[in-house]
Amino acid sequence: MSLRAPTAPSAARSGRGARSAPLLPPGTLAGFIVAILAVVSIALFTYRALRTQSAGATRITQTLDAIQQLEALQSNLLNAETGQRGFLLTGEESYLEPYTIGRTALAGAFTALRRQFQDDALQQQRTDALEQLSNERMAIIAETLSLRRAGDAAGALSVVRSDRGKAAMDRIRALVAEMENTEREVLAARQDEWQQAVDFSSQITGGGSVLLLFLITTAAVTASRQYRTRETEMWVRAGQSDLTERLQGEQRLEALGDKVLEFLAEYLHAHVGALYIKGSDTSFQRFAAYALPAGSDNNPVRPGDGLLGQAVKEKRPLRVTEVPDGYLPVASSLGRSQPREIIVAPAIVNGVVHAVVELGFFHRVIAADLELLARVSESLAIAVP
Repeated sequence: MSLRAPTAPSAARSGRGARSAPLLPPGTLAGFIVAILAVVSIALFTYRALRTQSAGATRITQTLDAIQQLEALQSNLLNAETGQRGFLLTGEESYLEPYTIGRTALAGAFTALRRQFQDDALQQQRTDALEQLSNERMAIIAETLSLRRAGDAAGALSVVRSDRGKAAMDRIRALVAEMENTEREVLAARQDEWQQAVDFSSQITGGGSVLLLFLITTAAVTASRQYRTRETEMWVRAGQSDLTERLQGEQRLEALGDKVLEFLAEYLHAHVGALYIKGSDTSFQRFAAYALPAGSDNNPVRPGDGLLGQAVKEKRPLRVTEVPDGYLPVASSLGRSQPREIIVAPAIVNGVVHAVVELGFFHRVIAADLELLARVSESLAIAVP
């Protein structure tokens, strides 16, 4: 009995892609766009947070410098008083060194304060008042020093006892304390702003890391799914092509059946199989077997009878996960075993079932196995007229 070789698949079914295709699948492209937008957004927010932190740190430093300048100014006045007392007691010019140092440093101290408070009108006004008080205090000190140099120690002492210098110094201390309290309030506010910036930066970093991790994971899952889909498609096409080659040419029916079962068992890792062909009537008779025990039942099967007949009747592959006892057993020299799952796949062309393949597995059947059997269905049906 000679058999017709299956015709080569048309160009439309050969798996050829479009002449012009997009660079990436829509889902993958959308994922990359979202990832890019996420990275840009995280970078912008992080940059803003860092700028806020940097500005906050600068403002904190400026406030601390202002407090330090106020303390230095007050220290310079105290140095001047120290030099005054030493000179009034001894008349020695060497005791005026603290006075000279303090007087010289005062001008620079006020210049630094005005620079620190250039954006604060209230503190600028206080600085002007503080400079007037400082000049008044230094003028009183200078008056006592002049009297002492002139030999009028009693006159110098009377100026000191007048408490004019003490009153000026008390007003200076009060004004310095007021300015320092204002600066400490500003410092507390700026430290709070800085902490908020740090917290915001941490939230952006943490949230951005979680988002990027999610996007990377999603991209990896998508890429893995696409890779597995592509590999499965290549595996199915390779199996379809190999079986088509084996079906070509003039072959005896028995040899054809053995080739089909051997190939499918090897390619799908099946452990037992049988191939049925349609007879002159509507029944199907087994004409090839793989690993079936000798003496297995070979009665004709009609549409609707058992699993095989049901597959013929429904004209679609059937997957059986709970195999009936004794159905399609696997035989070896050491005994028999029961397959875990079974596939019954009809070979159909033009809506007519010409043959049926039964395969038994010790492992779970996957979707690619069913896809391969569905694709070779027509080729097998054409090869078995």
